[in-house]
Amino acid sequence: MNLNNYLLKYYRQNKVFVFAFSFSIITYSVYLIFRGFGWDGDSFISGSQFIKIINRDLYYATVDGGAHPKFFTIILFGAIYQITGGFYWLAFISIFLNALMVGALTTWVHKEKGLWLIALFGLLINIPWTKIVINCDNTAFSLPFIALGLYFISKDKSLTGVILLTISNFF
Repeated sequence: MNLNNYLLKYYRQNKVFVFAFSFSIITYSVYLIFRGFGWDGDSFISGSQFIKIINRDLYYATVDGGAHPKFFTIILFGAIYQITGGFYWLAFISIFLNALMVGALTTWVHKEKGLWLIALFGLLINIPWTKIVINCDNTAFSLPFIALGLYFISKDKSLTGVILLTISNFF
């Protein structure tokens, strides 16, 4: 089977997911275009904690006690900053993860015979949450893993769900 047939078959079986995922990407991107990139202190604190960890001579690699960044946040934010020189890619990763979450949740609602369009718009018109996604706050990385973990647990894929829930705890 070639790639076109596979994609067409996947689309036919998962129209709600494809639509919700695509619409989420578009919605978050439009918000990002009009608002612009912008981060509060979480990204910078996590990036600085990464520098402290990889450079043992800097403050003896102590973690900032006032911020309490999580392990995966330090690693992800610091690595992205070291590789790209900024935090712009974090916004794209955050948008992608949250679009996956919205797609999974609306598909879940659809399979349970609910009104998935209401779920889709309810998730995407929440401006405070959209700001969290665009600002790349820790919760924008944690909540998608929680939602996807619960989704997989509900579909009797407990191991995958537990792994995703554990990953969410490190953000």
